[in-house]
Amino acid sequence: MNETTGAELAAKLLQGVEHEHVRAATRLLGSHRDGFWLRSFARTRSSRIWRAVP
Repeated sequence: MNETTGAELAAKLLQGVEHEHVRAATRLLGSHRDGFWLRSFARTRSSRIWRAVP
């Protein structure tokens, strides 16, 4: 099982992101239920990217 906390995941995803609204929303998702929704969105996005790669 992944031991990364929601806050740690948010910080990792925010590297290089400058838009403050995106940063705030990502931090909020990372803190809620230890990042449950942030992990869900990241998984969904990742699977969509891989399906688009030939």
